[in-house]
Amino acid sequence: MASGNWQGSRKDAGTAILITGLACQLATFTLYLVVLTLFCLRVGAGSDGRNGNQEISRSGRDYGFNPLVKQVIRGMWIASILVEIRSVYRTIEFATGVDGYLFRHEWPLWVFEAIPIWLALLMLGVWHPVKWLQQKRRSQFVEKYARTAGEQSGQLPQ
Repeated sequence: MASGNWQGSRKDAGTAILITGLACQLATFTLYLVVLTLFCLRVGAGSDGRNGNQEISRSGRDYGFNPLVKQVIRGMWIASILVEIRSVYRTIEFATGVDGYLFRHEWPLWVFEAIPIWLALLMLGVWHPVKWLQQKRRSQFVEKYARTAGEQSGQLPQ
C-alpha cells in the first residue's frame, strides 16, 4: 500500500482492513471523549450525589477540580477534539479511496491533519501535566534522587 500500487484483491482487502482500523480508532477515541465528559460532569456535580452547579454554589462548597487539574483537563479537551477531527478526516479520506478528492489534493491534509495535530501538540505542551501538577521543583527531585542513590551505594551526598 505504501508504494501506491494498489490493485486487485489485495487492494480491496488492504483498504477494508485500513478502513476498519480507522473506524475502530474513531470509535474508541469517541468513547474516550464520552468517558472524559462523564467524569468531568460527575466531579463537577460533587461527591455527595447532588447534580447541577446551582446546588453546589448555594451550599458554598466546591466539589470541582483543583484549579491546576482544570488547566490540564482543558489542554486534554482541546487536544482530544483536534485529534478527533484528524481521525474523522483520515477515515473519510481512506473511505473515499485513492482516487477520491482528499487523496488527490494536498490542502485537506494540511487543514485536517497537519494543523490539528500540530495544535494538539502545542496544547499539550502549554497544559502539560508536569507543569501544572508538579508539587516540587525539579531541583528537589534531583536532591532526593542523589540522596537515595548515595544511601544505596553506601556514600552519603555532601
